[in-house]
Amino acid sequence: MTKSAILFGASREADLSYLEPLKKRCPGALVVCADGGVAAALSAGFSPDVVAGDMDSSASLPPGCEIIRFAPEKDDPDLKICAKIALSRGCRDFVIVAASGGRLDHYLANLYLLEYLFEQGADAELLDAKNCVFLHKGGKMTIRSDPSYRYFGLIPLDYTLSGVTLRGLKYPLNDALLKRPDVISVSNEFAGDEFSVEIQKGRALIIFSRE
Repeated sequence: MTKSAILFGASREADLSYLEPLKKRCPGALVVCADGGVAAALSAGFSPDVVAGDMDSSASLPPGCEIIRFAPEKDDPDLKICAKIALSRGCRDFVIVAASGGRLDHYLANLYLLEYLFEQGADAELLDAKNCVFLHKGGKMTIRSDPSYRYFGLIPLDYTLSGVTLRGLKYPLNDALLKRPDVISVSNEFAGDEFSVEIQKGRALIIFSRE
């Protein structure tokens, strides 16, 4: 069984109920909190295994968890440090949470973390109350539709995506060329129980949205 990790960012979210299914979905997952992310973990009923960062925003740390301190002057943001820690402990299945609100630079860095984890041989997704985001690394992916989400979006990471084919969605594409400044692959909808996304060249983010 692939070892999993849940990474908690420090975004302040009013509704953490979307995390409840993770307790059954990821039993025994390594829970790693980026500094102030410990507050979100505790509020959602998760026991942190590791808290890492410069500790500039952790009001209180729970007893029994491992604390890894870093100087504020560092190359990597706290959440990437958490990812590296989990990778070093054998985790290859990641869920990133409490990581999409607040500062825009942090949010974008957390989205790019999906690509970083893929390059380290891991699978990852970023969740919040309204969205689920994961990486399409190129090639063909067949994906189960999730009825708890209404919309599907495909956002290019590379400037150009070539050979884009969408099947099983309300608005299909066939061997299309998508450029990052002219995104036409948003606000799509599921047409059945599963769909496929093929990209002959390039990487993209797949986004499921509730509304």
